[in-house]
Amino acid sequence: MRRKWIWEFLCFLVFLTTVLTPVYARKPISRTMLDALGHGDWEVRRAVAVEIATVGPDAVPVLLHTLTKADNKTRQGIVWSLGMIGPEAGVLPVLFQTLAEDEREVRAAAAWALGEIGPEVGVVEVLAKALRDTDWSVRTAAAEALGRMRFKVDVISVLREALSDPSPYVRLTAIEGLSKIGVYPGVGQALGSALQDVDNNVRYAAAKALLGLGPGAVDAVPALGRALQDERVEIRMLAAKTLEKIGPDATEAVPMLMQALQDEDVMVREMAAKALLRIGPEARGALPALILALEDEARVRWPAAKALVAIGTDALPAVIEALGHKDAHVRKVAAEVLEQIGGVSAEAVPALIRILTDADPRTRCAAARVLGEIGSEARASVFMLAQMIWDEDVNVRITVVWALGQIGIEPESEEAEVVLGALSTALHDNDAEVRQNVACALACIGPAATGMEPALIQALDDEVPQVREEAVKALGAITIDEDGIRALIVSLADEEIGVRQAATEVLGNIGRLYTTTPLSLSNGLAEALIMALNQTLRDPIPEVREVAARALGNVGPVLGVSVTSSILALNTALQDEGYYVRQAAATAMVRMDSRTTISALTRSLSHKDPSVRRVIVWALGQMGASTQEVIPLLVQLLGDEDFLVRREAIAALGMMGTEVIPALESALTHSNAEVRENAVKVLAKLGPTAVESVPDLCQLFTDEDEQVRRTAAWALGEIGPGAAEAVPLLLVALQDEGADVRRAAAWALGTVGVVSEESIAGLIPLLQDVRIDVRETAHHSLSILTGQNFGMKTEDWMGWLALGELTMPQ
Repeated sequence: MRRKWIWEFLCFLVFLTTVLTPVYARKPISRTMLDALGHGDWEVRRAVAVEIATVGPDAVPVLLHTLTKADNKTRQGIVWSLGMIGPEAGVLPVLFQTLAEDEREVRAAAAWALGEIGPEVGVVEVLAKALRDTDWSVRTAAAEALGRMRFKVDVISVLREALSDPSPYVRLTAIEGLSKIGVYPGVGQALGSALQDVDNNVRYAAAKALLGLGPGAVDAVPALGRALQDERVEIRMLAAKTLEKIGPDATEAVPMLMQALQDEDVMVREMAAKALLRIGPEARGALPALILALEDEARVRWPAAKALVAIGTDALPAVIEALGHKDAHVRKVAAEVLEQIGGVSAEAVPALIRILTDADPRTRCAAARVLGEIGSEARASVFMLAQMIWDEDVNVRITVVWALGQIGIEPESEEAEVVLGALSTALHDNDAEVRQNVACALACIGPAATGMEPALIQALDDEVPQVREEAVKALGAITIDEDGIRALIVSLADEEIGVRQAATEVLGNIGRLYTTTPLSLSNGLAEALIMALNQTLRDPIPEVREVAARALGNVGPVLGVSVTSSILALNTALQDEGYYVRQAAATAMVRMDSRTTISALTRSLSHKDPSVRRVIVWALGQMGASTQEVIPLLVQLLGDEDFLVRREAIAALGMMGTEVIPALESALTHSNAEVRENAVKVLAKLGPTAVESVPDLCQLFTDEDEQVRRTAAWALGEIGPGAAEAVPLLLVALQDEGADVRRAAAWALGTVGVVSEESIAGLIPLLQDVRIDVRETAHHSLSILTGQNFGMKTEDWMGWLALGELTMPQ
C-alpha cells in the first residue's frame, strides 16, 4: 500500500512539473528527489529520473556531485537522467567511465543511457566493448541500445557479433535491434545466421524478424531454405512465408521448398506451395513435388495448382501426365491447370479424351473446355464430345456444345454428320442455356453447318429470347436460303429487342452471301424484304432503327427491285431523334445513289434541325451530286447559322469539281461576308483547277471583311503558279492592317512562286512585323523565292538584293 502511494505521488509530481508549469523556471533539484533516486522500486527510480531530466543541463552539476558518493540504486537513477538530458551537457565521458564500473546495475544503466544519446562520437565503440561484458544484463542493455541507432553499418556489424554471445538474452536483444534497423545491407544475412542458433527462442525471433523484412530478406534465402528443416513447426512456417514474400528472388530455395511440400504439418506444406507460386516460372524444378501435392488437402492442392499455372508451358508435360492419375482430385485439378496455362498442344488430346468419361462432372467440364481451347487440332475428340450431348450434368452439356463450336468440323465429312446430328438434338435440350450455346456453336462452325437451317428456323420460335437471338445469328453465319429469309422477316417483329436487331443485321448482310447481282429472290420475296426493313425503320428502339437503315443500304442496291419506298423511308429517318440513325440513313441513301435519292435529300435541306441539314449535306457530298439543282442549295448553306453545316457544305462543294465554280463566283459578291469567305474556302479546296476564278478572287482584296481578304490570299496560294496575275495585289496586301491578311499574302507569294525584285522587296519589311507568325512566314517565302537564308536581318536581305544577284525567270 505504501509503495502504491509513493508511486502515485511521484506521478502526480511529474505531471505538475512537466505539464502545469511549463512557463515558469524549473526549481532546483530537491534533496527529496535525489533521495527518491535510491528508492527500492526501480519504477519509482525511473519516474524520478525522468522528472529530474526535465530540468535540463542545469541539473548535471548536482547529479555528477551526487554520483560520486551515492549508493548503486541512486547512481543507476542518476545515469538514466544523464542519458535523457543528452550529450550537450558533456555527460559522455562520465557515462563512458560508468560503463567500466564494477556494479552491473550501473553499467547496464549507462548502456541504456548511451542508447538514448544516440550515435555520438565513440558511443558505438564503447557499446561494442560492453557487448563483451561479463554480465549478461549489461550485454543485453548494450545490444538494445545499439538497436536504437538505426542505419549505421558499424552498428550492424557489432550487433551481428552479439549474435554469438553465450547468453540467449543478449542474442535475442541483438535480433530485436537488427529488426528495428529494418531493410539495410547486411541485416538479412545477420538474421539468417541466427536461424542456426541452438536456442529455439532465438531461432524463432530471427525467423519473425526476417518475415518483417519481407523481400528485403533476400540475403537470407539459403538460411531460410535450411530453416525449412527446423524441428519447430512455427519456424518452418515462418521460413516458408518469408520465402513467399521474397518471391522470384528465392529461386535458390526451390529444392528445400520441394521437400517442405512433404512436411508433416499441413500449414508448412501450404506455405511452401504458396512460396513456389510466388517464385513463378523459376520454380520449374519443383514440378514433380507440385504434381504430388495435387493429392494433398485442398488448402495445399490449390496453391500447388496455381504454382503449376505460374510455371507455364514448362509444366504442361507433367500436368498432362497427371490427367491419368488414379486420384480423381488430381485429374480434375490437372485439367483445370491445363485450361489456365493455355497454349496446350494436340499432344494432350488423347489424355483429355480419356477423362471425358470421368465420374466427376467438373473434371469432364474442364477437359471439354481445354479441348475447345485447343481448337481444330482437337478434331479427334469430336466423336466423344458428340456423345456427351446427352450428359446428365447440364454444365457438361453446355461446355461440350461450346467446345464443338470451337473445334469445328470438316464439311461433308463423317465427323460433320455426327456432330451436326448431335447439335440438332441438343437444340431441343430441356435447358435453355444449352440450346443457346448450340446456336452459338453453329455460328462458330459457319458454312460447314449447312443443312442446319431448318432446325435453326424452328429455334426461332423458342420461348427463350436469348435462344431466338443466337439462332438468328447462326442463320447469318450459314448461307441463308429463301426459307431462312422468310423466317428472319418474321423475326423482325419479334417482341425482344435483341432478336429484332440481330434479324435486321443478318438480313442487311445477305448481299455478301450471294455471288450474283442482283439477288434473285422469287415470289415477291425481295419486295417483302424491302417492305419489312422499311417497317423496321419505325421500330421504337433507336439501335434497331440504325441497323435497319444500314441493312437497306446493303441490300437495296442489289435486290433488283424498286427502292423508291425505301428512299422515302430513309429520308424520313434523316430526321430521326437518334444521331446514329440519321447517319446510317444518310449512308444508306448514298449507297443507293439515284435521282430519286438526290431529290429526296434536297427536299430536306431546309430542315429546322441543323444536325439533319448537316447529315444531308454530307450525303450529297459523298454522292458527288453536282447537279444544277443541288449546287445552288449547297452554296446557299455556306451561310448557314450552324458552323458544322457550313463546314459540311464547304467539304461537299469541294468534292464536286469545277462544275461548282460558276455558282461560287456568284457567291463571292454575296451580301453576307461569311458566305463570301466560305465560297473562297471551296475554291481553295479546288486548288489549281480553280484558276479561272483568279480575277474574281483578286476583287476581294478590297473587301471590307478582314477574313474574306485573308481567305482570298490563301486561296490564291492554293491555286499556285496559275495565280501569277494576282502578285501585284498580293504585294499590296502585304501592307494590310490585318496581320492575318499580311501573313496569308506572304505565304501566297511563296507558293505562287513569281520571282521578282518587287516580291522580294515587298516581303523584306515583314521580317520586322509585330506578329511573330507574320515574320516567320515572310522569311519562309523569301527562302523559297531566293534560295537564300539571311535570317531575320532586313539589312542583310536588302544588301543581297542590292547586289543584283537575283535570278529572274526566263
